[in-house]
Amino acid sequence: MPSLNDGPDDLPSITKPAQLLNIEELTEQQQNAMTLQEAHERIQEAAYALATNYQNEIGGDYQGCVEVVTTILETTGASFNSSIGPMMVAASKPSACEACRVFFPESDAVEY
Repeated sequence: MPSLNDGPDDLPSITKPAQLLNIEELTEQQQNAMTLQEAHERIQEAAYALATNYQNEIGGDYQGCVEVVTTILETTGASFNSSIGPMMVAASKPSACEACRVFFPESDAVEY
């Protein structure tokens, strides 16, 4: 699988998950045809897959996970010329916080 780091050079690279590739492979017309619920579900799935890869490949901590997942979702969303792009950018931080909390539940950081 391809590796990605769509953010600053100091962020670690992780494997690009199939859930994110599936969104990227959709045409602009297919992305625009998604309901709000479907788009939200796909963004959440991508966030969880990214958090899983972060935890498995980097280990790290909650803050690092949130930073990496947020940056990748924001950058990917900004590259789309469809309705899902701005939705992905807007949902990037809350989705990352929720997904990373699964792997780092002991963190007392609260963000949104």
